[in-house]
Amino acid sequence: MTLNEGLWYVRLFFWSASICDEFTEGGMEWRARQRGTNLCQFLLVILVYMPAIILLHIMLYGSALAAITAVPIYLVGMVWYFAVAGAIALIIGIVCAIKWYRRMQLRRALRNEVRIESESAPVATPQPATNPSFGSIVWQWLVAQKQRVCPVINFSIQEQAP
Repeated sequence: MTLNEGLWYVRLFFWSASICDEFTEGGMEWRARQRGTNLCQFLLVILVYMPAIILLHIMLYGSALAAITAVPIYLVGMVWYFAVAGAIALIIGIVCAIKWYRRMQLRRALRNEVRIESESAPVATPQPATNPSFGSIVWQWLVAQKQRVCPVINFSIQEQAP
């Protein structure tokens, strides 16, 4: 089976594999891109490993946030804590607003360039996609589990029509 790398669930698989690479010796994403993977590993990474890692991150960051908020409140009091936290939030907000404004200017300039180029370029008719849905992938996995065989999945980049 060959899947297009532009499909949302294939991108989710590569993103999940890169998350798993942070916890292991690495190479899962690279191996999948180069050699492909099998259907069982594909769904295992998406449906088991990625949610477990995200849940662990939520627990870790939640406890760190509790420690960052509770300890200073006990040490200096709530009024001083919120005064300092508000000042820090204000500075971060100003920096983010400046970055956002610059990004919007850049996007506006790029949009104008693309519009000028698209006015002179011929219009290509899009080709209909014949990629399987995620439900059909899960169904193929169920059939493969019944037959005790996991088919190989290769990934390809679908080229745009000229």
